[in-house]
Amino acid sequence: MLSLLSAHSSNFVIGKDNKLPWHIPADLQRVKSVTNNKTVVMGRKTYESMLGYYKDGAMPFKEILILTSREDIKDVNNNIRIFNSTSELLEFTNVLSQSEEVIVFGGSQLYKLFMDQGVVEKMYITFIDQKFEGDSYFPEYDLSQWDKRINKQDQHEGLAYEFWTLRRLPQVQIKEMKDGYGVSEYNGKEAWVENALVGETHTIRKLKKKNAAINIYRTEGFENPNPHRVEPRDHFFTSTAPYQNITLDYEHQEKQLEVSSYIKNQNINHIFCDENNSWNYRNKVECGIFKDNGDYYLAFYKKGTKGGKWKVDSIATASIEINKAMKWVIEQLNSSQELKDFAETLKGVSIRSSRYQKQAVIHFHTKDENSTVALKCEEEFIRGVSVWYSDKLSPAFKFTELLSSDGELTLIEEVLGYKFTY
Repeated sequence: MLSLLSAHSSNFVIGKDNKLPWHIPADLQRVKSVTNNKTVVMGRKTYESMLGYYKDGAMPFKEILILTSREDIKDVNNNIRIFNSTSELLEFTNVLSQSEEVIVFGGSQLYKLFMDQGVVEKMYITFIDQKFEGDSYFPEYDLSQWDKRINKQDQHEGLAYEFWTLRRLPQVQIKEMKDGYGVSEYNGKEAWVENALVGETHTIRKLKKKNAAINIYRTEGFENPNPHRVEPRDHFFTSTAPYQNITLDYEHQEKQLEVSSYIKNQNINHIFCDENNSWNYRNKVECGIFKDNGDYYLAFYKKGTKGGKWKVDSIATASIEINKAMKWVIEQLNSSQELKDFAETLKGVSIRSSRYQKQAVIHFHTKDENSTVALKCEEEFIRGVSVWYSDKLSPAFKFTELLSSDGELTLIEEVLGYKFTY
């Protein structure tokens, strides 16, 4: 494995006049710990500046690979190997890093050389949370392409710093589609990638999901876009509303392939789109209910963020009845102080719809087992409304006990000529 080790400021400065612009004792200790008995790569100036940090100039490295055109290098431990050309150095480190960790230790030109080659798998970064003036810089990098672990947060003489360990995110090529995910293989297991299509190469980050039966990843960027790709209508549904990132004709083709093992010789297109050949095929939606400036709204959590939300009042992939019901819910919850008080007790709302009946059923989920409210449903597109107590210990919408209802709570749907009730 090939790694980089550096300390840089928030504006990527790493040095001035061949010296560090700061003094952080813990950073020097980290350098010694990370590089102990490792093969390190550095330029001549970096090597000479490091001699003063070690007693008698003796550095506890396994071997020091130095890129320089000079031969008069002081070799204290008889463990220096000189390279006069970048091509020789790259060839040597490429082979050596297959069997051991090789750490590039500067300066700026060497950092850039290895970063440009795309061979860096890991970086040990001391991030100095302040801007500095300097004449030597670390190459700028995109943190979205790396898995970041913060090992330490501290400050020294008022200077805040963090120890980071960054690992380059893996790339996979998508082989097939399943349930709206692009599927590939990573570490010998299936990798299900959100917003990914066949033939594309994606940089992936694993989503942490408890008790997940499959390994789900978020894409952090991709190459070689599928020619059928289109911009998603709902950015908050890049996976759970399958296939909305491709053309409708190609979507039908892919879905026909998916269900061919279950339903043979049936024209199933009408299951996935309405009579206007639109995208509306979602018949269930669950939204959280949140407050902003005294008013309540519906939202989805943004994956991969801490508390980030998508505020929504309609969904391109949902039925007309669901979108009407979402707007009705928002209007009702903000129509009186009584209903705002009721909204304060809610986890969220789930809405189901029937294409056959062209109606929706609305379920409110409250954390207060004594919470009820009078809601009179006179809209034709609403079949019924209910209030359920949802176990406060569970973050999910859990139907624990029916507290109150108005209207019929069952729906009838028709698929392939068969009617069923749910």
